[in-house]
Parts: sequence; structure tokens; C-alpha cells
Amino acid sequence: AKSDSGPGGIISSQLIPPIRDILSLTPVKITEPIKGTYVFDFGQNLSGWVKLLVKGPAGTSVQLRHAEILQHDGSGLIDVSNLRSAKATDVYTLKGDPEGEEYTPRFTYHGFRFVEVTGYPGTPVATSLESHHVYTNVPRTGVINFNVPVLNRIQSNTLFGQSSNLMSVPTDCDQRDERLGWMADAQLSAVEAMHNFGTAGFYTHYLNVIRDDQGADGSVTDTA
Repeated sequence: AKSDSGPGGIISSQLIPPIRDILSLTPVKITEPIKGTYVFDFGQNLSGWVKLLVKGPAGTSVQLRHAEILQHDGSGLIDVSNLRSAKATDVYTLKGDPEGEEYTPRFTYHGFRFVEVTGYPGTPVATSLESHHVYTNVPRTGVINFNVPVLNRIQSNTLFGQSSNLMSVPTDCDQRDERLGWMADAQLSAVEAMHNFGTAGFYTHYLNVIRDDQGADGSVTDTA
């Protein structure tokens, strides 16, 4: 055996709440723009995943593709051009349970409002797919209501947009092939986040991460 000094550093407890499944939504609309291709609209862009309920023969593969928008040509198909190289795709292969099966992906998350379903045995219904909003479980602390509906909608979108980018660090996006803690994005949204959520531990953790990445000359990286 060879003696080793170990990695060094300071062992400390986690300052932030875990990432949790916070909210579930059912689809507001289901379309079939191409035969056998179904598009579920959950009415709200968010970060997370979907739960699939399905029953069919063993070996059947159901593909789920996630997107924030639809194509502008009126076809009703999803538009993934803003995702760059991110596949945003989950595939579930059935084992053939006669009682039906449930699938929820792990070790990934997506930014989406729409989900394209192909390979589904039969015709999916509203209960076949459920979207789940997933983010660092910081408490909601700020509440504001207006007598103008559009302002309430803007505030709702702000809450979904911010919470969708609270993933242990403040990320810049939740959908494309990046999802990093860009510090410019973080400082631009920090005051808003502190007004709406209890983020004291969250940002203390983030500052510690920045310090851990800091160079000997005092320089810091673009992301942390």
C-alpha cells in the first residue's frame, strides 16, 4: 500500500436544499400533426422531465422529444433549432407488463413546454404524460399581485424562468447544450431571485464555488 495525503480542502455541510420535484402539470392540449406523432402542450415552459404512463408489447420503444416552441410554419411540429446540439430526447423500451408501466427519467432534465411523442402503442390521452417542474427547493418568499392580468402573467413567467435556472448554481438556461453557472447572468438576476425566493444559502454556496475556482492571482472564471 502507498500512503497518500488526500485531496485536501475543507469538508463542509451542504448549504443549499436539494434539487426536488416541486410541481406537476397535466397537458392543456394534445395534437397529432403527423400520423403517429403526438405533441403534448403543457401550457408552461419549465425545467424538469415528464412521467410516462404506457401499456404495450415488450420491446416497444417510446420516444419523447422536448421543446420550448413550435415551428413557425403552422405545422404543429416542435422546433428544436434553439437547442443547438442538445438532443433533449428520452427513450423508454417497454418490458410488456400487462398492468402497464411508468417511466420517469433520471440523471437528466430538460427545458420545455412541448413534448413530441412517437412510438406510443395506441393513442395517448391526457393522463399518458405529466410534466414535472424540478429545481433547487428554495422557499418562495416574495408575493405580489396586480389587478392587471398581463402583469400577473409576467410575474408568473418570471418565477418559472428563475426557478428553472436554480440548479445547485444559477444557470443561464435549462434547455440547450450549456446550462452553466455563468456569472454575468447570475448577477443580473440575483436581486430578482432574492425578492422572490429564499436564496441566502443558495448564493452563499455559489460564492463559495466561485472562491474555490479562483486563481492564485485573484482571477475568476466566466462560469462557476
